Amino acid sequence: MFKLGVPAAAETFLYQLSQLIITSLVLWFLSEDELITKTYMSNIAILFLIFSSAVGQAAQIVVGHLVGAGEFDEARRQGFRAFRLAAIIAGSTVLLSMIFRVPLISCFTSNPEVIRYTKLLFIIELFLELGRACNLTIIPCLRGSGDVRFPTLWAIFSNMIIGLGGAHLLAIRCHMGIYGLWIAMALDEVFRAVIMLIRWNGSKWKEKRVATQAQ
Repeated sequence: MFKLGVPAAAETFLYQLSQLIITSLVLWFLSEDELITKTYMSNIAILFLIFSSAVGQAAQIVVGHLVGAGEFDEARRQGFRAFRLAAIIAGSTVLLSMIFRVPLISCFTSNPEVIRYTKLLFIIELFLELGRACNLTIIPCLRGSGDVRFPTLWAIFSNMIIGLGGAHLLAIRCHMGIYGLWIAMALDEVFRAVIMLIRWNGSKWKEKRVATQAQ
């Protein structure tokens, strides 16, 4: 339980920790309007990621059963299928929200600066959510196969170096503000997504199998 559970929990913990620190950066270095924009965009993003998260949880169960039965090729196929489904749903939802961006944001605020910020942020959000759709589906598939340490180790690097480091560099040092913050978060998600896809397309995760088919 600890061998599988602790690395899986650590990966989620690191992500939440990086988000907390990023929010602190906004509080200290960016404007009040940018902080408000981040708050609203983060809440709206829940509508995008909740579908990917649900697909990922279902895929983890399916992959766990298939890996336990030794059906590795089918497990891989189901993992990629889950990713495609999550990416289509997340991408479509972001595009729909982009079209109706103004009335959507106007539900929260009439601040013209906040509405202006979201115009470009929704474009960046599209790439962010496609990367996150991969991470929310492929990482659970890796966990379902017993490969729990690999995502956690890469999360340490990506969240802390690309996510936090990129946020500090782009948002503060390069004076890109909220845009730099969102680009850094998107780079973090997309980078990890590429690494996870390479791992899932390989064969190392097959060696991590914990469950076996009952005889």
